[in-house]
Amino acid sequence: MRTRIPYLDESPTSGHPRTAVQRTAVMDVLFERDRQMAKWGIQTHSMYKWLAILTEEVGEFAEATLGTSRDALRGEAIQVAAVALAIVEFIDRYAATEPRSEERRVGKECRS
Repeated sequence: MRTRIPYLDESPTSGHPRTAVQRTAVMDVLFERDRQMAKWGIQTHSMYKWLAILTEEVGEFAEATLGTSRDALRGEAIQVAAVALAIVEFIDRYAATEPRSEERRVGKECRS
């Protein structure tokens, strides 16, 4: 018997059960995140670097739309979602402890 996973089994807002397609997609994104963590560990990039990484993945997804297989297209979409998830993880893990950009700018101007 499969263990019930909150949010994966049912929408917290509508109470409707998730479809098998949704569960599979989310699990594949999580598997990709596991692969990324194994390869690179916890990453602590600036938001500009995160944007560059995400943009690169979106570019690869865009290229895949030009006639590659459905599996290749899906794989690129999974990578885009996994990088977006990594950004959310970073924000939740680190951004709360970092000064906001305006505070950094003001602090820098005060030291100049």
